[in-house]
Amino acid sequence: LAAAGMDSVVIETGLNARQALSVIAAALTGVLSGAAGTAVTIKGAGVATTRVTATVDSDGNRSAVTLNLPS
Repeated sequence: LAAAGMDSVVIETGLNARQALSVIAAALTGVLSGAAGTAVTIKGAGVATTRVTATVDSDGNRSAVTLNLPS
């Protein structure tokens, strides 16, 4: 399926299938840093781009999440 085809599939408002898969791949396989603190970042799968930034408490509960979606 071409990128244009993936882009036309809306998963949630403002999130298409290609973007969702990018974030899913990052969450499952991306390099994680900051897990011992309160600011966690996750790189994309096999790329240097940060895809997920989260603020967490001492138990790892997320209070804020920012996604860096591909265009």
